[in-house]
Amino acid sequence: MKNLVPYALLSLAVASCFACGEEGTSECPGGTLAMVVQVTDGDTIKVDTLAEKIRLLGIEAPETNGTNPADCPAVWEEMSLADQSTYNDTCCYGDQSKAMLQFLLPQGLEICLVNPEGGGLAKGVYGRYLADIYLADGTWINGKQVSGGYARANSGFPHPTRSDELKALEGLGSLNGTGLWGYCAAADEGESPCD
Repeated sequence: MKNLVPYALLSLAVASCFACGEEGTSECPGGTLAMVVQVTDGDTIKVDTLAEKIRLLGIEAPETNGTNPADCPAVWEEMSLADQSTYNDTCCYGDQSKAMLQFLLPQGLEICLVNPEGGGLAKGVYGRYLADIYLADGTWINGKQVSGGYARANSGFPHPTRSDELKALEGLGSLNGTGLWGYCAAADEGESPCD
């Protein structure tokens, strides 16, 4: 619990002084204010102030059909059982993950983009900016996607400062069968996840 205190304080700081401002101002401490233009999938968005996409740092959401057909060649529910077995970790719950992020970050919403290591936003290996995303009330969207079962902690590209927290959120979600852990586990066993 002691390790969560700095994150709670950052969330309170973001919530208490959120308004239009410039990078690093008190309106968005240590971050950049932007407006959501589009949600691409469950871990990637576009904003008005940057040409490149923003990737939610430290999480991995399932792919959606159409984002990259090589990763997810068909709509999950329309795949054969053999294909569901092959693409389970990649595709299962992709549409639901994207829909949740669209709900949390509707077009036109002002958000705070933060590099947890300080300074301006940095780009990842795929040319997207990497960021923690906060709402005006201090909600950490990266953690919200994982805790709700809409994304996993990204072990390939872990969060530089909150990896353990994301893994703990994933563990709780998995234990409780939340989101993709319940839905995709049922599909793994050949059951309809909607039964």
